[in-house]
Amino acid sequence: LGYGGKKSDTYPAGTTPGEKDTITAIRELSQAIMANPDTVEIYLALGNLYRSRGDVERAVQIRQSLLVRPELPQHLLGRINFELGQDYRRAGLMDRALTAYTEAERLGVPAKEISAELAALYASGGNWEKACEHYYAIGNEAAEAHFMVRQGAEMIQNDRQNVKKAMRVFNKALKVYPASVEAWAAMITQYALAD
Repeated sequence: LGYGGKKSDTYPAGTTPGEKDTITAIRELSQAIMANPDTVEIYLALGNLYRSRGDVERAVQIRQSLLVRPELPQHLLGRINFELGQDYRRAGLMDRALTAYTEAERLGVPAKEISAELAALYASGGNWEKACEHYYAIGNEAAEAHFMVRQGAEMIQNDRQNVKKAMRVFNKALKVYPASVEAWAAMITQYALAD
C-alpha cells in the first residue's frame, strides 16, 4: 500500500520521476473528469498532459470532443481552438494548426498569443518571411533577425545570383537586431567570398 492506504501506482520500468508525475496527473485528472464531466478546464489540462507526453492524437480527441458542446462560451471555444492548434503543430499538421489558430483569433484569443504560435509554426515549416512577420508582431527582434538570416542564406543557397538581395536581408537583420552574431557572420562570409 502507498501513502494514505491507497494502492501504490505502478509505472513502466525506466520511467523518470517527471514522467511518473505526468502519468499520475493524467490518472487523477481522468478520475476528476468522471466525477465532473462538465469541467472544461480539466479536459484542457488533460489534453496538455497528453500532448506533453507526445500522445497528440489523444490530445486532439479531447479538444474535438469539447468543440461539439453547444453551450460553451466564446472565450472557452477560443482557448480550445488555440490548444488544438498547438496539438496540430506538434503533430506536424501545419494546415490544420493554421485553421485552428485562425479560429482561435476570431473567437477572441489575443493576437499576440496567436502571433507567437504562428511564428513558431511558420519557422518550423521553413517559411522564414512569415516567421519574421510574426516575430516582429510580438516584438522578438532576436528571433526576427535570426529568421532573416535564414531567409538570406536560403536565397544564396538557391542561386548565387541572389547575393545582393541576401546582403540587403542581412543588413535589415542588423537594423532589427544589431547584436545578431549570425547576421554579422553572414555578411563577413559574403564579403570574404567576394574577394
